[in-house]
Amino acid sequence: MPAAPDSAASGATSAARITWIREDRAHGASFLAREAADILRACAESGLSSDAPASLAPAARALENLHAAARELADARPSMMALANTAGRIWDAAAHVPGKPPRSDSEAAARLALRAALEAATTALAEMADAATQITSHAAPLIQGTLLTHSLSGTVQTVLMACKAQLEHVYVTEARPRCEGRETARALVSAGIPTTLLTDAEAGIFLSQCQAVVVGADTVLADGAVVNKAGTYLLALAARAKRPRPIPLLVLTEQMKIAPYHDEHLEEMDPAEVAASADLPGIVLRNIYFDRTPAALVTKLITEAGPLSRSQIRAQAAQARRWARLLARD
Repeated sequence: MPAAPDSAASGATSAARITWIREDRAHGASFLAREAADILRACAESGLSSDAPASLAPAARALENLHAAARELADARPSMMALANTAGRIWDAAAHVPGKPPRSDSEAAARLALRAALEAATTALAEMADAATQITSHAAPLIQGTLLTHSLSGTVQTVLMACKAQLEHVYVTEARPRCEGRETARALVSAGIPTTLLTDAEAGIFLSQCQAVVVGADTVLADGAVVNKAGTYLLALAARAKRPRPIPLLVLTEQMKIAPYHDEHLEEMDPAEVAASADLPGIVLRNIYFDRTPAALVTKLITEAGPLSRSQIRAQAAQARRWARLLARD
């Protein structure tokens, strides 16, 4: 799995790191949100550095760069709301500093804003690092027996590994065309969890052996619907159709993935990935990478704050809407 470019180790610029996020296909939304927070942390830190080279812009220019980076990150991956929310949260802290001087373009005001952004980014990174542990504490009573999971979710991996003493077996679907599920299967086996890798089309065959389907989310829409790797919707339908009783669908995700809107933004990737090395002249190829699972098919949406109700999702969506408007306006 390709590693993210580290600004300190490699000297990668913010622009290069944002480009990497935009083009990445190997990591989940939680990982990329942490990268976004670290990019903005580094932007604020460099603007405040007392020993910065003379060629660097002063604090006011650094604040402009921070704002531009926040906007780019918010638009980088439309199917992964955590990036936009992370960028909006950090810019909100910079834009609303208590006691800011009247002249918002002054160096004093800019330094205050940069300090606020640095603190917000540092806090966000700390909370993200702890989120999976908190989700585990809420999900653990439901994570037992034999489970089925789809694609690649760092949060799901962390929770399953923490609950491995309660697990008998985990089935993992590949999540074609790039087959991120193989990475999940490798990680679970390395942790000592008995694991079977399936093609996506086999999922329904093995569902009757499972106590639950457990997936992550790239975005949670304001109505509670879940945007995740394509194949999640069909898996949710199959789980609901099982008899004599439906199989629960558990979605493990951070609150920062809740979107301000109801309409899904489904990214479409290079169609050549679908064909792989096959020669298919004259055939139209589509590679829509995410799908939407309606809220009615989700048994529980479990976050670091615990299972969320529809009203709690709407409240978080309203906060995300405020951040989005702030980034669009400033």
